[in-house]
This record gives sequence, structure tokens and C-alpha cells, in this order.
Amino acid sequence: MNPDVVKTGMLPSPGIVKVVCQSLKEFKVRESFGG
Repeated sequence: MNPDVVKTGMLPSPGIVKVVCQSLKEFKVRESFGG
């Protein structure tokens, strides 16, 4: 395991937070449209 990857996972950077938020948004949209 890469130490940088672990560090990033422990301390989420703004970029990662944005990606996660986007994924959650897409998931919710897909859920509502998919029924």
C-alpha cells in the first residue's frame, strides 16, 4: 500500500471531497430516476 494513498484516505483533500460529493449526487440522481 502506498503511504501517500493511506494519508490521502485519512486526510481527504478538497479534490477528493469534491469527487465523493459528485459520486453521491450522481448516485442519488440515478436512484431517483432508476426507481
